[in-house]
Amino acid sequence: MRAPFTMRSQTALLLLCVLLQASSGNVSEEEIFTRPGSDLLLPIRRHLTLNHPDTRRCDEIEWIYEDPTSDYYTTIFIHKGCRLRKYEDVLFSNTRLSENGSLIISNVTPENDGIYSVILYNSTGDRIQTDDYTVHVEVPVSVPLLHVSCLWNGSAEISCRVEEGTRPNIRLSVIGRSQERYSTSANHITAIVGSLGPWNITCTVKNGVSRSESRAGVTCPGEETSEVDGEMSVDDNIKGFSSQRPGVDTPPPSKSPLVSASYPPPGTPPF
Repeated sequence: MRAPFTMRSQTALLLLCVLLQASSGNVSEEEIFTRPGSDLLLPIRRHLTLNHPDTRRCDEIEWIYEDPTSDYYTTIFIHKGCRLRKYEDVLFSNTRLSENGSLIISNVTPENDGIYSVILYNSTGDRIQTDDYTVHVEVPVSVPLLHVSCLWNGSAEISCRVEEGTRPNIRLSVIGRSQERYSTSANHITAIVGSLGPWNITCTVKNGVSRSESRAGVTCPGEETSEVDGEMSVDDNIKGFSSQRPGVDTPPPSKSPLVSASYPPPGTPPF
């Protein structure tokens, strides 16, 4: 027969949870997005004693790297007994520790993508803090390429794709439509707009380190729509421009347009 769960049992369970939490120290997690070529600082948020004439008085630091895609993990640095030791020099040749034990990654590469954990111990060997940093190294997105294909009935197929960028998130907005059907892939989105124009179209693409968009005003077929601010004019019935968020590197102008349109030949039958 199972013993009843008494108030004493509840108190003992609560005390056990408190002891387990105290033995593991405080735990914090942070997600960081950066781009290749940048310099990254993963800080230690506590004041530690790392240098002392008596080596028994120094606190301890252990930096660990984990690759979540392969379950691979390894120790990068250990600072113990007032001495610093570095491991995995080949894989982490662009890493070093600051004076307070923070991890510095210089000239970040895609290979630096992963989880970095730092475990702190006091001079008596008790764990006092664990910080987990999930680092995402992402290539900035390119300006999206917007294409409009006018169909025989005055509707349109609108597509947008991005050629560069890590894990791009693409959104297509069409103002002036009555209905549409979407299909998406990792770097491409297509919409079938089932109503007559004009339409104001915006394609936005972003990831953790950049954002860019292309816009156009389109009628299929018909009179030219009211002008959309921008310098790029591709066709009498389509005007557009592209922009990027301030602070994001803007690529050099391309010889090919970022917004294009195609129309059915005259006399195209409806079926």
